Amino acid sequence: MFTDIVILAGGHGVRLWPASKSDYPKQFIALDNGFSFLQLALLRACALDFSGHIIIVTRDDVVSLVLKQANMLFKKLGKAINQKLKERLIIVPEPKSINITAPITVSCHLLNKIEPEIDHEILVLTSDH
Repeated sequence: MFTDIVILAGGHGVRLWPASKSDYPKQFIALDNGFSFLQLALLRACALDFSGHIIIVTRDDVVSLVLKQANMLFKKLGKAINQKLKERLIIVPEPKSINITAPITVSCHLLNKIEPEIDHEILVLTSDH
């Protein structure tokens, strides 16, 4: 069982151009089922047995998109999952995108600050599986 889940969502929108752009990277693109890659990552995280937090690490210039997509997801979810996600979601803006290791390290440091008495076991997901 994982205590916490970290979702990496710092893409720059270059791999799926022209659908994906710098100001609207692929993690925000809605698929045929109406959910974006980011929303599907959040749904996968909620389906797991975790007892701590879900941390989304993203570029600071797209935090508003993360919030918008999370709120859209809240409206589509059942009450129990919705409450769990609302209570446990933390969004961490990256001042500068430095690939994968930095956001994971920052997330671990944050979790240890929030709950230092817990031995955190984290699962790292990407927002564009």
